[in-house]
Amino acid sequence: MLKVRPDRLLSVGAKVKVVSEIAVLHVDDDSAFTGLVSEMLESLDGRITVTSETDPTAAAATLENTSEYDCLVTDFQMPGMNGIELLESVRDHSPELPVVLFTGEGSERVASNAISAGVTDYLQKETNTDIYEVLANRIADAVSHKQAQECVRRQATAMDHASEGIATLDNSARYVEVNQKYADIHGTDPETLAGTVATRCIADEIQGELVTEIRALEPGEDWEGDIIAKRFGGEEFKKRMSIYRVDTDLYVVVAQDISEADPSNRYVRGDIEIAEEPLLHTITDPVFALGKGGRFAFVNRQFASTFDTTPSDILGLHFAEITAEPDVERAREAFEALVDSERETQTETHQKRVQTGTGDWLPVEVKMATLHGNTDIATVGVLRDISQRKQRLSELRKQNERLDEIAKYISHDMQTPLMTLQGQLELAQRGNTGVLDEAVEVVSRLQEMTESVSTLARRGWTVTDQTELSVATLIEQAWQCVDTGGASLEIAVDPGCEIAGNETQLRHAVENLFQNAVDHGESPQILVETTDRGLLIADDGPGLPADSDEIFATGYTTGDGTGLGLAHVARIVDAHGMSIETAESPLGGAGFEISTDEATLTTGTAEAPTAFGDDD
Repeated sequence: MLKVRPDRLLSVGAKVKVVSEIAVLHVDDDSAFTGLVSEMLESLDGRITVTSETDPTAAAATLENTSEYDCLVTDFQMPGMNGIELLESVRDHSPELPVVLFTGEGSERVASNAISAGVTDYLQKETNTDIYEVLANRIADAVSHKQAQECVRRQATAMDHASEGIATLDNSARYVEVNQKYADIHGTDPETLAGTVATRCIADEIQGELVTEIRALEPGEDWEGDIIAKRFGGEEFKKRMSIYRVDTDLYVVVAQDISEADPSNRYVRGDIEIAEEPLLHTITDPVFALGKGGRFAFVNRQFASTFDTTPSDILGLHFAEITAEPDVERAREAFEALVDSERETQTETHQKRVQTGTGDWLPVEVKMATLHGNTDIATVGVLRDISQRKQRLSELRKQNERLDEIAKYISHDMQTPLMTLQGQLELAQRGNTGVLDEAVEVVSRLQEMTESVSTLARRGWTVTDQTELSVATLIEQAWQCVDTGGASLEIAVDPGCEIAGNETQLRHAVENLFQNAVDHGESPQILVETTDRGLLIADDGPGLPADSDEIFATGYTTGDGTGLGLAHVARIVDAHGMSIETAESPLGGAGFEISTDEATLTTGTAEAPTAFGDDD
């Protein structure tokens, strides 16, 4: 068997020097944070020297005019130029410069954009100071890898003059450099092999196991064995191969065609023959095994089917590569709890989202157990598809939200007519029986609201029983149901103007708008008039707050209110296919305009405005 020593491989591949100095440019618009990062990195790794910059535009100019930095560390969200834009500008003139995105903006979108732009590494800021040690290690690894790649390119010429087939692989198992002899062995040319996945040159039935073996190598370790290989024409042959892992992202391969010397078809790793357990493929649940580094060492056919892919496409991948970014840390903690020899944990269960071969994200529950007595396999586990369970939980969550809406509706929206009724009954007790007719109207209104609560419980904010309603009458009835105090109302609406909708819900919305004006003003004057877009309700109160864009959000309040009234108005208006937004008030205060379409609001003949005061 061809025995290739690590030092021999390095002599023809890449002799990696230990990085002695690392110059880092850190870009973040928070000067206090850049000072902290600088101090932490330099104290954690004596090789690192940090230069801080708070202006990303200035950083881009600096990097364009100098090559003194070994690594760029940048935030994402910054004024003038974000981290992705800075990365893109750097790649225009320094495509090999390691760039680490170190940001508090943790989202799949940002990570995806960063990867597309060519980021070297992505790390999310955390309050735990351990993150700085992780950052220091990522920087050192990135710079070491860059130097190794440069060394490989410098020695590519030496590879071409070697008598054996020699190639280099990156961490995705793709050929980077290939000499003529290696290409000849596989029946092709170096240009065709460069960029090709190495499994293209391996017999199908052993691809998964071999990739797992190779990816399990630590930097400085080598693999050697005889395998069944494939030429580009499809012919299988026996190949003797030695692989040395230079660093985390670089392998050197030496190959020899031994098909004439040994025609057998065994795939071996040293003295251990790799076998597959057929029984595991009969299990209906997705089963997997992870090596000590967290990479898939085995998956059954059901696992591959669940991911709509093949086992060879999964074997050798790290579990984090198919896990949704927000769930990676949870999955890593579960795995580390099992492989940590100081812990007594035997099993772990957690939930996460995994990406299938079609790109879809599937919610799963993962159950893992420690596999004792095996030096290569760390854990075995089973996946369960919980998408239906998640759907049921979502439906329950929506139901709870609806119940919450009902509670808010009762506690807030029914409070106004109850207070009005209480006041009217007190007046009646004092002898003012003229208010009893109005009290009867309020009771009728409460009955209608009770029916609305029942409808809300069954259907949510669904509009039913729509009729053509007189806008003027709707406004007058709403005014009668509000404790208006000394407020006055002017209705400048055409008497024939009608609106299509549910009478109870629309009147309830107008009541809330009136109550809002009364609550925020001292004896306010209120105006309701038609506009080109629909209906305007305005007052002469203190006006709208500066953050009026948030005024319709549930819970928003500028005082002691519940923040529900305007939120319910918006829900009702939206359910009717209309919209509401803040507007300028002709009276100088707050204005709310309900926009309708022609089918919803019809106008009639103009008439003089109707006025209501506290005497009406």
